[in-house]
Amino acid sequence: MVNGLMISWHGLKRVGKILRITASCMLALWLVACSGDGFGPGSNTAPSASLEVDQATGPAPLTVSFESDATDEEDDDLTYVWNPGEGEPVAGGPDYTYTYLEPGTYVATVTVSDGEDTTVESVTITVEGDPLELNLTASPSAGSVPLTVNFASTTTGTDNANLTYTFDFGNGDTTALNSGSTLNYDYTYTEPGVYEAEVLARNADGELARSSIIITASEPAPPRQGPTAILSASAVAGAAPLTVNFDASASTDDTGNLIAYTWTFGDGSSANGVQVSHVYEQEGEFTAVLTVTNNNGEIATARQTVTVGVVTNQPPTAAFSTEPATGTVPLTVVFNAASSSDSDGTIASYTWNFGDGNVASGPVVSNTFTTAGTFPVTLLVVDDDGASAVASELVTVDSTP
Repeated sequence: MVNGLMISWHGLKRVGKILRITASCMLALWLVACSGDGFGPGSNTAPSASLEVDQATGPAPLTVSFESDATDEEDDDLTYVWNPGEGEPVAGGPDYTYTYLEPGTYVATVTVSDGEDTTVESVTITVEGDPLELNLTASPSAGSVPLTVNFASTTTGTDNANLTYTFDFGNGDTTALNSGSTLNYDYTYTEPGVYEAEVLARNADGELARSSIIITASEPAPPRQGPTAILSASAVAGAAPLTVNFDASASTDDTGNLIAYTWTFGDGSSANGVQVSHVYEQEGEFTAVLTVTNNNGEIATARQTVTVGVVTNQPPTAAFSTEPATGTVPLTVVFNAASSSDSDGTIASYTWNFGDGNVASGPVVSNTFTTAGTFPVTLLVVDDDGASAVASELVTVDSTP
């Protein structure tokens, strides 16, 4: 019995030790398992929140009042961020008011935070009605300055009866006006440029609509010159009978449309056509007149004196233009002797010396100067009776920069 009792006591001590170890392990496991569920040390519970509105649907503009009832188990301070479903989120309190101007469906949210965890609640807002729409037109949309543009527009929407308009013409000028559902406005651009003209329309409910159009204003067109009469004569002096061939083909018009060429020869005779011929039978001095007419009814005249009889030859006049007269090497220059003339005949030849060793012939020539320097360019003209005249100009050629 004694031995048996002793054995039982030692067994009980061993069992108690095992139970104590097991209890310690269970406590440790319980602490680890519960540390993240709101019951262990360092845990946090997300706030609870609700979201209510005074109206979730209605015509635009629709003003909605939002309210969030939120609580937090740890009594932490709560913050609220509101997003009406358009634009940027805003921070605020548990109450929030927002006005929707445009029809559509919006998902509004509130985000409630206790500093560690957040809760998001949402509600759908339906804004009814046709949106305000604006269509801007311009006539003309392009042209030379000063360019007067007529801006017109039409609008559609729930309320487009009484509209106010704000214009930005794209060049710094603006204007505002009331014009109802349609717009008709004239504006003049005075400076060349490409402009984006924009108009902003607003109705009585505060709805907005925009429309824009590109306006291209170019440099002013050169003034019209109308027709220019230019005639040439095969002879302007000679013994009777003197046959003279007249040519008006060099006449011009900036519309490009000359429709009539009329000639009077100063001796009572006349003719029509671009090129005509006339015989002067009597001695004397006669004035041939050319009249050209374009399709707008505009006219221009040119005159040439013709001397019939024994006359002494008059020398020609030499003159020419240079384009350009200066530049850097290599420099190509065009020389034009169209301003040379012969009062009693025609110029039979044109001879050029460019001063750089090159020569040429003809009324219009060109020469390329390949070295720097100042070159005397000389023109020699000879008329149909052998008389001559000389003209010269200097051409300056600089070194390449």
